[in-house]
Amino acid sequence: MYKILNFAALGLALLLSACNSAPKDNTNPTANKTQIDSTKIAADTAAKANISDAPNDDLYLDLATPATYTGLFNDAIVYTGKTDFDFQIDGKTKLIPVAFEVYSQIEKGKKVAGFDLPKDLIDPSQDLEGLPGGNPKLIGKKYQITIAKDLISIKPL
Repeated sequence: MYKILNFAALGLALLLSACNSAPKDNTNPTANKTQIDSTKIAADTAAKANISDAPNDDLYLDLATPATYTGLFNDAIVYTGKTDFDFQIDGKTKLIPVAFEVYSQIEKGKKVAGFDLPKDLIDPSQDLEGLPGGNPKLIGKKYQITIAKDLISIKPL
């Protein structure tokens, strides 16, 4: 009986060890790319306004090409290291990524080179449970979004 219990304990230990050290999925080369791109976007945003390395999907606004847009503010999606500001432009959701370091300076009223953003886009409530979102007073409001060579500007209309 003692041998059976030792064998069962050894088998359970091996099984748990195998579960904890499961190999990573290297078959999908883009599986970890999204996380890397998000980190790079946050770092690039803090350094400059012109983000040419933003993800190539249609969800993010093209910040490498100068243009002016009119859009409705939908939300702010706050992550560790960055915030995606969500606007409805021409019937499509478009996100503008801004690094945490940049927006925290803007919220304090400080000027940040390459950015001209309202300081109240994120919900200022102090009694939130969890991460804040977009400022409820501003959701649905119309904004002019200007992407220039060295500037991202968001102005209320």
